[in-house]
Amino acid sequence: MQMAEHIAWRTHIARRIAAHYALHPDVEAAALIGSVALGWADEYSDIELAVFWRRELSPECRQQIAQDLGATNWHANAFSTEIQAWCEDYMFEGVKIDLGHWLTATMETIVADVVTRYDAGLSKQISVFAIQHSVGLANQLLLKQWQEMASAYPNALAEAMVKQHLSFSPAWMLRMLAKRDDFPLVRHNLAALSTRLFILLCALNHGYYPGHKWVARHISTMHILPPAYLARLQFALTAPLPEAVSEFETLVEDIIGLVDIHLPGVDTVAVLTRFNEQFTSAVAN
Repeated sequence: MQMAEHIAWRTHIARRIAAHYALHPDVEAAALIGSVALGWADEYSDIELAVFWRRELSPECRQQIAQDLGATNWHANAFSTEIQAWCEDYMFEGVKIDLGHWLTATMETIVADVVTRYDAGLSKQISVFAIQHSVGLANQLLLKQWQEMASAYPNALAEAMVKQHLSFSPAWMLRMLAKRDDFPLVRHNLAALSTRLFILLCALNHGYYPGHKWVARHISTMHILPPAYLARLQFALTAPLPEAVSEFETLVEDIIGLVDIHLPGVDTVAVLTRFNEQFTSAVAN
């Protein structure tokens, strides 16, 4: 099965599920989100759906709706204060379904927080990205209203994102860990650093942060990047520790330089000064 077939089949399944939920009088909209909506799904992809409700439903009601659909292996998580939704998953037609339930009023607030109040919280960014790239399956008018709100990424939001996430420890700290060959800690820090750089690149490119999956795909759509960024990032994440740390240092400096060019209202002097801070060895008396 080719990628297009994986996407078409999963989209068909999603439409069936959404039609089932749309029968409930309290459902105000439903959307396909995630890799299927983006057109990136493969044979490993699950189906991610968002359902928007007029009022909160009990877990028992949500389980009954899934069972009436014919779902199996239903599992629900407690309400997530981070994404402000109730999440569940189950199996349907041989594929895993990840379903998020939001109150309509909650999603309206999330979109407004990000787009008009420049909220730099990552969980809200992920929600707005999902809405922006969603495929409407029920009440497309409501979803289009949210998408129109999110269509113009504000420059003030880019500045807010960069100001919140443009922060780096002194470079000598990773050099020290690499010299000690403390490879688990170095790799952990480099992975976290790559995520921070990705967040900054999203803001520089006026894109909502989409989460930590499909990073290479997202980066390939960007226009504001350091030269050969993806190849250098891959090298920095796989090279021997000294070379990896050195490459990350240049990537950090390159991205700070991009901030200077594209967001001149952000002061990078203190950030760069701290990053280039020199190690001072203590001398025993």
